[in-house]
Amino acid sequence: MVFSYWRMMVDMHFFRENRLLFYAFFILPLFFLYLDKKIMTCIRDFKINYPQTYVFFLKIDPLANFIYDMLYVIVAYLIILGFINNYRRNREILKRIFRSLSYGLVITILVTQIKHLLGRQRPKLGFETVFYGPSFPNTYLYSSFPSGHTTFVFMLATIFSFYLPRFRLIFYILAAWIGFERIEDSAHFPSDVLGGALLGTLIGRFVIYRWVRQKDLPREHNGTGTLSR
Repeated sequence: MVFSYWRMMVDMHFFRENRLLFYAFFILPLFFLYLDKKIMTCIRDFKINYPQTYVFFLKIDPLANFIYDMLYVIVAYLIILGFINNYRRNREILKRIFRSLSYGLVITILVTQIKHLLGRQRPKLGFETVFYGPSFPNTYLYSSFPSGHTTFVFMLATIFSFYLPRFRLIFYILAAWIGFERIEDSAHFPSDVLGGALLGTLIGRFVIYRWVRQKDLPREHNGTGTLSR
């Protein structure tokens, strides 16, 4: 009973620390009912009325896809490297990164499976908000909410920002750019990307909160994610 009470208090503490992110989910119905269709219509009209400008976005799409694919390579490399050095001394930061990315990746994969249960149609099929329910036979066209790409990159941005806070702005700019590209490609609605960004950020923070304790960090760690010299 004491253990259950302690777990509840810990979870409430996490909620209080991130309550603004949780409250932001209440904005999503506004997108479902109005803003999604409005924004997607504006993007479609922009493509029609300014085709030469839109060509620029088409040219940088491969770069966004390349960055996203490279993130998987980087994560896999860090996880493998962390596993190799898991039992060596003086590799505490690497072990923390290994643990953070491993838990973050597993939780992200599990959480984003909700998209197949909700079965929201993608913008390629129309701009109306329609949830068809379980969509396992048609996993792509009816799995729009939330955006798995956006959830993944914001989870990474949150975890990397903890260990490398000096580059926090760069991490989140790259994550936001990939999210925008998903909207511009008509692969997702704005609410899909917003929901994915909120989920990814919360997953990253939860991983840091739950499994990366200050007492587990090496002595030279200054508590901000970086090593003090």
